[in-house]
Amino acid sequence: MLDFDEHSGLFTFLGGMIVIVMVAVGISLVMDKKFKASSGIGEVRQEARQQEEEIKELTMRHDHLDMQMVRTVTAIKGSKNEMAELDRKLASLDEREKVLLEKKAVLQGAVSKVDAEFSQYRADYRTRTWSKAAGEKLGDITTRGGRQYKDTQITKVTDAGLEIRHEHGYARVQAPELSTALQDRFQWNDEERRRLLKEEYERIHGKPKPVPAEQPPAAAGAEDGAPVRPATSLQKEVDAAKAARLEKREQIQSARSKVKAWKTKVSKLASERSTAISNSYGNSGSVPGSLETWKAKSERLSRELAKARNELDIARSKLSVLAPDDPELALDFQ
Repeated sequence: MLDFDEHSGLFTFLGGMIVIVMVAVGISLVMDKKFKASSGIGEVRQEARQQEEEIKELTMRHDHLDMQMVRTVTAIKGSKNEMAELDRKLASLDEREKVLLEKKAVLQGAVSKVDAEFSQYRADYRTRTWSKAAGEKLGDITTRGGRQYKDTQITKVTDAGLEIRHEHGYARVQAPELSTALQDRFQWNDEERRRLLKEEYERIHGKPKPVPAEQPPAAAGAEDGAPVRPATSLQKEVDAAKAARLEKREQIQSARSKVKAWKTKVSKLASERSTAISNSYGNSGSVPGSLETWKAKSERLSRELAKARNELDIARSKLSVLAPDDPELALDFQ
């Protein structure tokens, strides 16, 4: 057993060591608490900065969506009034079309009656005129082709033209070769003339007459050589309305495509910007494969995102004017 008096130096040394150990432990605890407190303050500051950035972004987004909603509501009101006016005009056109169709039916009946009466009058006129012309002397005549006949006298009027006697014998002059005055007087019909010549050819040669070279096609809507009737004002209005609807559908499709494209652009920029902001905290290094820092990239992407959102607003405004209820106009929170 150790005696204190004999080993007082040893006990003093041990006591001193114990005191030193306790002091060291105390200092370690104090430093550890100070380090933890310092780290906690840094984390709190970083979190506060991040929350401040998020608050700014949410504030900007709120203002952006508020302006967008005001524009959309204004455009929708204008478009509804425009659509109501178009519906009213279309209803008026439909009613007018019904009235005009009824008038058309009445006029067609009247025209058919007049055509029948005129055809009968023309037939009677030609019969009297043609029979009275036999034996009439015309004197010297020159055809449109430049051929001359002297001392001519009509022997017979046919569907093909005039059969005449002249100083050198007999001849038949087809209607198109005669003067305008004679054509008006005898009222020839070119279709009847062609039919008569065709029958004569087949009777003489015993075979059908060769078909002439194909003529250019008649104008659209013409049948049997009839003149093309100009479109009525109603038909023009209907066609114009159809063309306007088709053009509007094309405009809506184009505007919708632009909205989709800008939505995709905004979504992509927002995602890239969020990543850049996260990587910029406590990191002053450059983006891998680039000399641009994360902070500089986040600022650049913020500017590009603001421009893209503005373009998206413009595209949506144009689409809302054309199609107020289009699903692409639904607000998002990117």
